[in-house]
Amino acid sequence: PVPGARGDAVSGRTDWDNWGLFSASKIEFLQPLYTFGAISSGKEAARAGTEAEKNLERAARLKLRTDVAEYYYSYQMAFELSELAEDVGSKLEQALKSGEKLRAQKKRGAPSAADLDKLRVFLTDIQVKGKEAVKGMKLAKAVMAWKTGLYGKGDPRWDRANLVADEIQLQDLAYY
Repeated sequence: PVPGARGDAVSGRTDWDNWGLFSASKIEFLQPLYTFGAISSGKEAARAGTEAEKNLERAARLKLRTDVAEYYYSYQMAFELSELAEDVGSKLEQALKSGEKLRAQKKRGAPSAADLDKLRVFLTDIQVKGKEAVKGMKLAKAVMAWKTGLYGKGDPRWDRANLVADEIQLQDLAYY
């Protein structure tokens, strides 16, 4: 309800004694905004972007897993090589001592000085390889610590029971 109004365009007054219904009405037609598929395409793009981010995160997780496995097996290989170098080195040292003893006694079948020198070269080479393997173990541990965020906070620890060298049957020196 609204009060009545009297007057013309220049002077007017509100008649508070005369109440009536407001008689104006308006009709509006609302039509959804047509975006030519932009909204549904945007939703699809957002869904695809979310899926792409999930796949990138999964790929990064698998890459880290692969890298960690690679570093672990690098460490394990270096461990086995150092064990092998130590074992072969001890056998070469025994052979060298035995050869030097036979040479000093001038027994028949004693190795020549050139053979003993070759044996010393092989022994030195296997010692170098053993030290390189130990260096590889330290490097693999450092890389593992860096990759897992432990660098400077301590070394990563592996169960040494998993790092047992394969059993290898070594033959006598004459066989080789």
